[in-house]
Formats: sequence, C-alpha cells, structure tokens
Amino acid sequence: MVMLTTFHNYGLWLSWPVFGLGVFLLWLFIMTVVKSGDQNRICSLPLQAEQTADLAEPGRVILWLERPLLTSRFAGLSFELTGAGGTSVKGRMALFR
Repeated sequence: MVMLTTFHNYGLWLSWPVFGLGVFLLWLFIMTVVKSGDQNRICSLPLQAEQTADLAEPGRVILWLERPLLTSRFAGLSFELTGAGGTSVKGRMALFR
C-alpha cells in the first residue's frame, strides 16, 4: 500500500521526464533510419509500371519505396526481383506492409 501511495504522490513528477525521454528516443530512431537510407542508397528511380535496375555487385539489397504522404495511390503495390538468368529472386516485405 505504501508503494501505491508513493507512486500516486510522485507519479506525475516522474511521468514528464519519462515522456520526454520517450519522445527523444523516438526522434533518434526516426533520424537513424532516415540517415541509414540516405547513406546506403545505390540509386533513386521514379516508380513506374515496370522498372529495370542493374546491380554491379551481388549481395543484399533493400528496396526503399518512398511515396507521398496521406495517399493510397500505391496501396496495391507489389514487386518482384529477377536475376540475370530470368529467375525470380526470393524477397520479403519488412516493417510496413
């Protein structure tokens, strides 16, 4: 019971610093994700019905699709990566779908 009384008395004072820390960590995470996308960019191409991009070296590639905010124009968007021999390369969507 003493713990609940203590939390009730000091909870409001503790909530503001915790809220501020949460906002700061969210901002830091968003900035880190945006910077990593800019640093590792191979090329930037507009979205078209069919797009071809040749990669010089084999390895892991992350497709970063940017669209205008608050629009559903690209709601049914899908993609397929095709290797040099015409075979489909396995891929998956992550984080947002």
